[in-house]
Amino acid sequence: MEARIARMTCTRYDRSASCNPVRRPPDVVDHPSLEQVQAAIRRMENFCYPIVTIATDLEEQHALLVVGGPRRFAVADLTGTWQYERPDGGKQEVRLWASDQGYYCRERNIIRSRRKVLDLVREFFETGDFAKVAEVANRPEPLKRRAGRAANQTVQRTRAASTLFDLLKESERGSGR
Repeated sequence: MEARIARMTCTRYDRSASCNPVRRPPDVVDHPSLEQVQAAIRRMENFCYPIVTIATDLEEQHALLVVGGPRRFAVADLTGTWQYERPDGGKQEVRLWASDQGYYCRERNIIRSRRKVLDLVREFFETGDFAKVAEVANRPEPLKRRAGRAANQTVQRTRAASTLFDLLKESERGSGR
């Protein structure tokens, strides 16, 4: 199957000796393979590699945005027309991205299964269609492999939730601090 993805952008940070974020140039791959996209998702963690965007055009106007990692993700259409949401999820704010300005979303927007994120990404990679991605999103999340393992449950409520498409614009401008 021919890839519909024209560009993948991975936001990057390093940690300074004092553990502060140091912004690095993003990793940009034109016409990535599905394997490259999946590897980028697997590499995600909420400080050094917190954002992956895959777009059907080089201008990144039609794109899927993934934030977070490694056990908690948020996935949305970059334009803000669709965002993953669990109907049974909570309304409390959760900090998902820890470096730079960070990102806060609602508990209902969190996906705790990397497998589910990879399924959503694969659907967008193959179709570029958010209606199809939403169909995959509505499937039940896979069962956890290890019983008794507590997922990251720390909740920080220090500022209002922002949308994912605003988040990317903020990260492109830098922290300004």
